[in-house]
Amino acid sequence: MRMNWAHAAAAAGVLYAARRFYRNWGTTKDECRMQLPGDELIKRPITRTTEGVSIDAPADAVWRQLLQRIHPEQQTVVPGDAIRLVPQGRLGLRRGMELAVVQVVDGSALVIRGARPNFPWQTVMSFHVLPRLDDRCRLLIRTRTALRHPGEVALVELAGPAMAMLTGRTLLGIKNEAERSHRAEVAFGL
Repeated sequence: MRMNWAHAAAAAGVLYAARRFYRNWGTTKDECRMQLPGDELIKRPITRTTEGVSIDAPADAVWRQLLQRIHPEQQTVVPGDAIRLVPQGRLGLRRGMELAVVQVVDGSALVIRGARPNFPWQTVMSFHVLPRLDDRCRLLIRTRTALRHPGEVALVELAGPAMAMLTGRTLLGIKNEAERSHRAEVAFGL
């Protein structure tokens, strides 16, 4: 019996250390604290992450790549558009999983929200393009989640590292494409 408690304590310690690492990957303390569009939609989140990356490309190039990644069917998004994360019937989810666009600040912020029945809990994910000089910017992704039951909290915490990997891949994918696109534009004088 003592060994089970020791294993549980060790697992909890590893999860806590991992959470401290992935929860605010790539961001400064100021970026984590700043008020961003979408924060007002969930006043007291149970979980909150802010992840970011620096990009050597102008904000408009990053915005275009963000829209391409999030909504590949079209290059614009408006409130009410659906962003499908999981197609219907995939991963054992009959309805699939989707979030709805709730706010667009053209060229700088995109806020999407998930709620039942299309998402398992109340969550807000926001994407922020923050210009730095003329040809550089920061891209932040903030997620705020309101949970009601202890089981939901445990599930979100256990899924945290996988979600952080997906978010990190999204950030780095947008970074690579925006920088590649910007270099091509500069090389061809566009």
